[in-house]
Amino acid sequence: MFSGGDYGEVARWLANFVTSHAKRESPRVEAVVDAEGGRENRSYGVGLRLGARVLPPPGAPLVPVTIRRP
Repeated sequence: MFSGGDYGEVARWLANFVTSHAKRESPRVEAVVDAEGGRENRSYGVGLRLGARVLPPPGAPLVPVTIRRP
């Protein structure tokens, strides 16, 4: 279990978490975690890439993830 950390540490943990679960489906899947720009210190955006295919599709927002702090 992840016990928290600063915003950058949580982003790295989230990228590792998403990657490990995505690779159960296909070892070629890559995780995309956006933690910059307007999201910084508020939320994260998560997506997946498999070759030229990207989910969510280009132009659509990444899946938002917020992590509550105690």
